[in-house]
Amino acid sequence: KEASVKYPRQVQCWQDIDIVDISLSEQHGAAIDAQGNVYQWGEAFWRKSGIVGTFLPVCTLRGHRCTSVHTNPGGVYLIDDNGQVIVLSLDARRSPQILPALGGNNERIVDLHAGASHLIALSSQGKVYTAATNRFGNIFGQLGRGPTDSTKRAMDQMQRPPVFPKSLLAVVTDWPHEPKRVDQADAVTADSAYDQPDSLFADIHFDQVEHLRSGVVQIAAGDQHSLALAEDGTVYGFGSNEWLQLAQGDYDPSKAINPYPVVVYKSDPADGLKCTRIACAADTSFFVLDSNEQTTIKAVGFGQFGELGNKSWTHAQGTPVEVRSISGLTFYDEQSRKVKPIRLLSLSTGKDHCAAVMRTFTPGSLTPMTGKYGYDVYVWGGNKEWQLGLANRRHNQPVPVSMEPPDPTLPDCDYTDLALSKAGPTAENPEGTITFIGGQLQFLPDPNSDPGDPKPAHRIRCGRDVTVIY
Repeated sequence: KEASVKYPRQVQCWQDIDIVDISLSEQHGAAIDAQGNVYQWGEAFWRKSGIVGTFLPVCTLRGHRCTSVHTNPGGVYLIDDNGQVIVLSLDARRSPQILPALGGNNERIVDLHAGASHLIALSSQGKVYTAATNRFGNIFGQLGRGPTDSTKRAMDQMQRPPVFPKSLLAVVTDWPHEPKRVDQADAVTADSAYDQPDSLFADIHFDQVEHLRSGVVQIAAGDQHSLALAEDGTVYGFGSNEWLQLAQGDYDPSKAINPYPVVVYKSDPADGLKCTRIACAADTSFFVLDSNEQTTIKAVGFGQFGELGNKSWTHAQGTPVEVRSISGLTFYDEQSRKVKPIRLLSLSTGKDHCAAVMRTFTPGSLTPMTGKYGYDVYVWGGNKEWQLGLANRRHNQPVPVSMEPPDPTLPDCDYTDLALSKAGPTAENPEGTITFIGGQLQFLPDPNSDPGDPKPAHRIRCGRDVTVIY
């Protein structure tokens, strides 16, 4: 148990488990393995579950084929392969809950994101739903369904003593165990959700955001704000604009809270750039803009620790700025003999730091001579807990830089015997999947993926002051 881990290290307890998704909050984390089983760990989880004498992950849910996991300070939120949302407490002795289904017509949840006190979900019909996970869930209008009564009611509830329903106080000692389904009639409605404190399962109830009834293809959540990307490339946002993360220009007190969706970014056909992806850090918003010629990443909002990526320390940025180093990159394709853009493969955001994987590997380029080259990994933003993996450098990074290799003589950093190879595939380790070439971290293609459309063998995920590669 250490206060900070200063360099990338292998976590031995995960070596025999194939992780497919992971989420890291400040005091706890959760992961899903290839069979859909769920694991939990962390100080908050161990303390509330009464677990002592170990600092290892615990499997708390089996047999539900979960596919996606998200966390916030109050709990763990999962999607299973039936499109159901399952909620796990930080107290493993409490039964998990399956939230009420959405409307008819076989509508199911296909994506889910967690803010500090709210959830935002995307349905198979392109509709957006939100839910409060505790009494603070709509103070900033982050549910996108209006302010006034619910916001005032949430403020009033802060002064009331906690009231715990008896049904949630039953202790379950045998876990992992089956979730308990919450029927629609038993669920507390959104309007009365604030009558209960903190993350009690019966309080979580999805309601539709009326202004986003169709055509949404992607969602994202910051601590107190939400984003939704429409098919035409328009980005809508709602919730807190305290740090200008909703891109409404210079600070205006009347726009500090936006309880209904507002246009955050609108694609302009004139420049050929269309927003194709969105992401949120705690108080920062990101837009990935694509055209035939280039990919540009822009950011807006809080940037004190460099998370805007524009080589500045701006506290509050009200108009989107370009993230440097990874925007507008191109390469010469030998096969087509054309200059092509280097696309963004993935973008992960933590509280105030970010990680990007660039599509620098192209099909057919993995040869005995060039096999050591893969997908470039960049990090930027806050680094007070060494979460950028920059070896001996702890200072914040206002522009994307390559993650550095650790000293192989340090504990848990000798990759030669594992699927993490310091020099890519070797005779001793032909399946190497990570390489550090010239001090730059790269992911190599998954040998089991489609050769015509290869995927990297690893992913990188940012949490709150922590980063993990899996």
